[in-house]
Amino acid sequence: MTDLTHGEKKAPDGTEMETEPGSDLAAKAAQGQLPLKEFLERSKDAPEEIERLGTAFYEEGRLAEAGTLFRALVEMNSESGCYRNALGAVLLARGEHEEALEHLQKAVEKDPGNIDALVNRAEANIACRKYDDAHRDIEAAIELDPGKQNPAANRARKLAWGMAELDRAIKPE
Repeated sequence: MTDLTHGEKKAPDGTEMETEPGSDLAAKAAQGQLPLKEFLERSKDAPEEIERLGTAFYEEGRLAEAGTLFRALVEMNSESGCYRNALGAVLLARGEHEEALEHLQKAVEKDPGNIDALVNRAEANIACRKYDDAHRDIEAAIELDPGKQNPAANRARKLAWGMAELDRAIKPE
């Protein structure tokens, strides 16, 4: 196993092995100097490094790379609602709505109080034309944030407003 935070590790025979700290590996992977497959192999004992790089890729719009990393995390820990939510968000951004919905469903099952997962699932439901399900997710997210402090719940409030406006536009008075 590689200790990505300290930069050195003992080999099975007890000798010191030089390795790169996780942030160096992540930086090399982010710059394309290290293939993602190698980064994953060398970082498999440090999922936080994989998550950090996946999040950076997502924020940079590098959705294919982010998807690869979050898929690997889900494979490592299929019980993590956090990883499933992240993968669902990436898939949603890529327009892969049905698969996004599958992962987001599991994310909400694992953590029903995860406002981000609820709102992401609402957006996936809207994209899949499952408006009643989206409405339930939006209501649940808003209910979990009565103080109107959570950015995802505030996004849900905007979705609720948009859906209400659509209803008014579609249904004549």
